[in-house]
Amino acid sequence: MRYFKLILLLIFFSFLSSFDNSPKATLEIDIYNLESNDGNVRVHLYSSDVKESFPNHPENAFKLKVVKINNRTAKAIFEDIPFGSYAYSIHHDANLNIKMDKNLLGLPSEGWGLSNDVLPVLKLPKFEACSISVNKTYVVSKVKVRN
Repeated sequence: MRYFKLILLLIFFSFLSSFDNSPKATLEIDIYNLESNDGNVRVHLYSSDVKESFPNHPENAFKLKVVKINNRTAKAIFEDIPFGSYAYSIHHDANLNIKMDKNLLGLPSEGWGLSNDVLPVLKLPKFEACSISVNKTYVVSKVKVRN
């Protein structure tokens, strides 16, 4: 009987912990100035929890969306994300090889972009320079692809 009560208590508390009442949002990212309709666009969304990974470690991104291109534009929609600070990087994967291709100097040879349309000067920007605030239920951000 004691084990039965313990199991019921565990089930009850695990059920309660599954309710997350924190506010959620939808982030729409409008991507324009793509060089062609070839391939797709990979959008890596980084939360402030993984800001040290931005933008060099896409494998650590909070979320990833791969979206189709239409008329040299694309749209990525991230739903049910908690309110907070985010930054994103995008790359036009024209040849569908899932990686950012680079030239002999190590510079991107495929289209790319960063949130807030930040342009790196001598090095890649930090999370804080590119961060956007998601503090309402629907947020739209636009990014121009650099080719």
